[in-house]
Amino acid sequence: MKHEQIEFRATIPSNPKNINRIETFLKKVNRAIHLDEIQFHKLMVSLTEAVNNAIIHGNKSDAAK
Repeated sequence: MKHEQIEFRATIPSNPKNINRIETFLKKVNRAIHLDEIQFHKLMVSLTEAVNNAIIHGNKSDAAK
């Protein structure tokens, strides 16, 4: 069985105030991939944490990155 490949991409300035954009982005993604509530919640928590860590620790909250 051949599966269609879909790519999703979001770019946000590295400012912790922008973390809420992840939820908006994931809601758009979920309209395309149809995760159940539990899967969506797990994805939301893990991606929000990963992006938050990248903003604070990786990019030192430098909005230019």
